[in-house]
Amino acid sequence: WKPELAAFLMSLFTLGVSYWLGAPELVLKAGVLLAVFIPVWSVANRFDKLSVHVGAAVVSFTVLSGTYLNPAISVICAVLVVWSRLVLDVHTRAQVLEGAFLGALIAVSFISI
Repeated sequence: WKPELAAFLMSLFTLGVSYWLGAPELVLKAGVLLAVFIPVWSVANRFDKLSVHVGAAVVSFTVLSGTYLNPAISVICAVLVVWSRLVLDVHTRAQVLEGAFLGALIAVSFISI
């Protein structure tokens, strides 16, 4: 759990610095979700090797498609991440789908706050 703990503590530190520096609301929301995302993913990965890359891509491209990116480009980018994880044989289809599902849940949470 050491890498996960280090990532969690770094996300909290980054969130604190971002708040202190007066970061935009979008950045602060992303920081809060990252702080929630890391422990949830750590627990989920104890049961199966979910694709963190796919989950992060789904979250990132979902959030960005509403503000900065064309939704079609967001979908293409997310599909390319899924494709790369499968072609590199790093994850199974089930692990990629599980990662996408958890990423979608986090993205919906982000949009609702």
